[in-house]
Amino acid sequence: PARALWRRPSADGGGVVEMCGTGTIGVLTALSEAGRVKVGRDGWLTVDTPAGSVRVRVRRSGNRVSAVELEGVPALSVASGLPARVAGKAVGYDLAYAGNLIAIVTGRDLGIKVQPAAFRALVDAGMEVKDQAQKAWVAASGGLGPWREVVSTLIYTRLGAGRYRDLVVFRDHSVDRSPCGSCFAALMAQLHATRKLRIDEWVECENLLGLSFRGRLVDRRGELIPQLSGWAFITGEHRFRIDSRDPLRHGFQLA
Repeated sequence: PARALWRRPSADGGGVVEMCGTGTIGVLTALSEAGRVKVGRDGWLTVDTPAGSVRVRVRRSGNRVSAVELEGVPALSVASGLPARVAGKAVGYDLAYAGNLIAIVTGRDLGIKVQPAAFRALVDAGMEVKDQAQKAWVAASGGLGPWREVVSTLIYTRLGAGRYRDLVVFRDHSVDRSPCGSCFAALMAQLHATRKLRIDEWVECENLLGLSFRGRLVDRRGELIPQLSGWAFITGEHRFRIDSRDPLRHGFQLA
């Protein structure tokens, strides 16, 4: 299997995350189109991540990748109706896990429409929820689960039957440029826990730019497995060089 460790650049919040659906789609698109990974006729690969192994299918049209489908790690609802205060207002949020631990809140509960015009207000609210969720998580001392961090806040609204829109806020007021694969999977787990999503029901989730992922939950031996589909494009290429004369050629660590 291929192996991946997802490190988000500063534009996406910095730090290492254990699972990244968006990153998986992008990496497999780039490696496949560049001929750096061999994909069988059926298109299936296994990618090992810190959160667990992920089954991925690369769909091609000629020499180009038209879509990447993935089966994520098991998803589950962790907690519902946890208290926070945003701009002085009492707000309830939920926690769900699908490779990362995500705080989930509706734009309606925040009193903010999930649309581009409200971007700054959504980011500020998302940071408030994330900070409070993380403090509460640490104070619980593992009482709700083994994960170390509430990675992000997902703010969402329902657009219609089977359609949602979200904004995902990370550290330092940064946001995901996609609907976020692991966050979408966590949202589906929470929707299922609140009887708003059936097993095997396909739904779409778009971001503020109108770019969407398609997904569903399947029941596999009692576990909820998220299945997602999305696409990506190669935007550039970077090459690292190791010079034997460079004393820091293998990197460095200060702490």
